[in-house]
Amino acid sequence: MCITPSASKLLAIITAILSLSISACVTDGDTSGENPITPPVSSNQVTLNWDAPTSRSDGECLNGDLSGFQINYYGETGGQTNDKVLPMNDGDLSCNQTAYDSACNAVVYSCSHTVTGLDADTWNFVVQAYDVNDLFSAESNSASKDLN
Repeated sequence: MCITPSASKLLAIITAILSLSISACVTDGDTSGENPITPPVSSNQVTLNWDAPTSRSDGECLNGDLSGFQINYYGETGGQTNDKVLPMNDGDLSCNQTAYDSACNAVVYSCSHTVTGLDADTWNFVVQAYDVNDLFSAESNSASKDLN
């Protein structure tokens, strides 16, 4: 299941809004594209994929201000929310150049991260981007995977 939301965080100061347009796909790491959301149950891990934003919700280009991402996730039976902060230079975050945004004169990166150590449960995941001022985008739509 891939989702492509356009998200923004509403803040008291409208000019400080950061936008995040992402595709969050839950995959098993198989890049063949045939079945992008079926990780092996025994793996207890889920790989998320998304495109990094190049601009804010008001259209202003980020100009290198993107600092990283936060992944929020929870199991439906456990109820506790977990989060993983991934700075752009984090070794657990993989980002590869996939396109070029001529409007912002910026490279577009496709990023991924594998969440490991998951118990048997139905897991829900969202991704947020944050900038150098620690302004966060709104959460992406949720991507879910049943590991039961």
